[in-house]
Amino acid sequence: MDYKDNRNHLKQTYRFPLLFALAFISLSSGCISHPLKGLTPDGNRVYLGSLPIENTEAYKTFRLGPPTETEKLFYLLNRVKDARDVTYRFEDGWYTYFEAYPAALWLLVHHYERGETARFFIHKEFVAFHGVSESTTMHFPNGSYHLAYYVFLNELDLLEETLKREM
Repeated sequence: MDYKDNRNHLKQTYRFPLLFALAFISLSSGCISHPLKGLTPDGNRVYLGSLPIENTEAYKTFRLGPPTETEKLFYLLNRVKDARDVTYRFEDGWYTYFEAYPAALWLLVHHYERGETARFFIHKEFVAFHGVSESTTMHFPNGSYHLAYYVFLNELDLLEETLKREM
C-alpha cells in the first residue's frame, strides 16, 4: 500500500468520526440556537396561555379583587398553573407546572417586599442577581423555548393593557 492509497483509506475510515467531532464541537460551542426573548421569529409576543385573557380563570380570579401589584403576581402564578404543557428549565433541572408553581409561590412569599411593583419583583428575581441569563427558560409544545423573564414581562404587559382597555 503506497502513501496515496493509505491516505484515501484513512479518509474513508475516519470520515464519520471526524464529521461527528466537528458537529459536536460546533454544537457545544454555542452554535445551537439560543433561547428566544419572548417573541416568535415573526415578532409576535409569546404568552403562557390562551388569549384573550379575559376568558381565562386566572384573569377572572384577578378581577375579583383590587388590581394591586401583589394580585398581578398571583395572576402570573395562575397563568403558570394553567400552562400545563409548558416545561421549565432552571439551572440544570427540568420542571413541570406542577413543580414550578409551588417554587414560584415560595419565591413570592419569601422574596416579595411590600410596595414593590410586579415588574420590579420580576426584574429582581430574574435579572438583578444573575443578569438576564439562560438559566431559567420556558419550553413550549411547538419546540420553541424562551427566557422566562421576557415571557413574564409579556404576560404582565398584556394584563396591564387589558386593564386599561376595560377602564
